[in-house]
Amino acid sequence: KLQKKLAKLNKRKKEKGTKLRGRGGSPAVGSRSRMEKESKLIQIQQMHGLSMPVYRLVAFLFNFAMYLLVVAFFTGCGALMSIRFFTETGAGVAAAFYAGWGLAQVALAYFCSALISDSRLASVVGYAVVLFGTGFGIMICQGVYADSPLKPEPPVMPAAFLLWPQFAMIRAVFLMNSRCSLMDACVRRLSDVPELRTALLFLYFDAA
Repeated sequence: KLQKKLAKLNKRKKEKGTKLRGRGGSPAVGSRSRMEKESKLIQIQQMHGLSMPVYRLVAFLFNFAMYLLVVAFFTGCGALMSIRFFTETGAGVAAAFYAGWGLAQVALAYFCSALISDSRLASVVGYAVVLFGTGFGIMICQGVYADSPLKPEPPVMPAAFLLWPQFAMIRAVFLMNSRCSLMDACVRRLSDVPELRTALLFLYFDAA
């Protein structure tokens, strides 16, 4: 009876897995997590001796490793195309940003999946958060808190916005990219841009 149940669940996993193939980032992480709970794969693995701390560690390492592969691909492409954002930004600054956003992204995906009971709905909500959250974040950064010659000092985004990981990520990218494109001096150290350091700290805070 247990073997039949396992076979049935594996079939459901394959059917749903085909819909997740080719996706990356928070939507796929959240829908995969929700699917595992829906199909009771976690409970079955627990019956075979898997502990929840080990499961959470393996799931985190897998999702974070997939994220790092995407980062390596785009960073490599940016370096090959000689884009200054990738070639002249300090290695320590870039590493701190990539690690912080990866941790925050995985944490955000699991947080959203915990609030949703259906894997398909989790996927839809995930993409909605990505699309609308990113659009709203860019609008705030470029439309409200962007540097302007009409302003005596560069505006600083309020910390309340940085509590949402997407906004902290977008602000960090905006600050690093503006230094490369407008000021002709990419960020080499976090001390160069105090607001960037604050945004990165919020990424790690949001992940925690």
